[in-house]
Amino acid sequence: MCFNAYFTRDIIIELLCKYRAKAARNRHNKYYLATKTHLKPEGEIYQIMPPRRMWCKFRFKKDNKVDSIKYTAKILYRAIKKTEEKLENNPSEKPPEWFNKLNLFINNVTAKINSDYNLAKPCVYLIQKDKTRTEYRPLSRYVLTEKVIISVAAKYFADVFDNLFFDCSYAFRSTKNKDELSRKNHHKTIPIIQKYRQDNNANLWVAECDIRKFYDCVNHKLIRKTFWQFRTTEKISRYHS
Repeated sequence: MCFNAYFTRDIIIELLCKYRAKAARNRHNKYYLATKTHLKPEGEIYQIMPPRRMWCKFRFKKDNKVDSIKYTAKILYRAIKKTEEKLENNPSEKPPEWFNKLNLFINNVTAKINSDYNLAKPCVYLIQKDKTRTEYRPLSRYVLTEKVIISVAAKYFADVFDNLFFDCSYAFRSTKNKDELSRKNHHKTIPIIQKYRQDNNANLWVAECDIRKFYDCVNHKLIRKTFWQFRTTEKISRYHS
């Protein structure tokens, strides 16, 4: 499956729904819980998603509400799909403004990845690592279009390189075409460790390692060279066949 094929309309919409759900939760926690006041939302994500007054129409009692972000994202996705269905059945009806902006956004994303496009430099800002210390972590903030492109690209590379992981590697694994039992993630290691302890009646110790400022000092030329070497391996080639 080629890179461009990952940028489907549905995948982009699902990502945007998740971003909008996160924005709703963060805004609620930051402003409403602190001040008990509502502020007018600002930002592109608010302009291309269904307004909150539509959300209540797509809340169902059977929904699992434990994860607020997944729950809200599901509501948003339903609202968008229902709008699409309504407009398909009634071609003469005028689309809402947010829906037109959503279509323009999706077209813009697909146009960029189908051209010779380079990401623009992000806005770099600092967050405090620990309130008791004066150390800060630099983070990058991209515009929404590029945030979507980076997220989908990360999904693509996770799928492409999954065959190169060792069987004992559980983090950052692909979930493409895998059922719940065969998927690997860091949560799956817990029962394995528990079983090992039970079978061997042994004490267990955990070693946590972190390379200080790793991404600041990693050799980018070596990464590119290794990437192109892996790209031509049989396991990677088989993925595209």
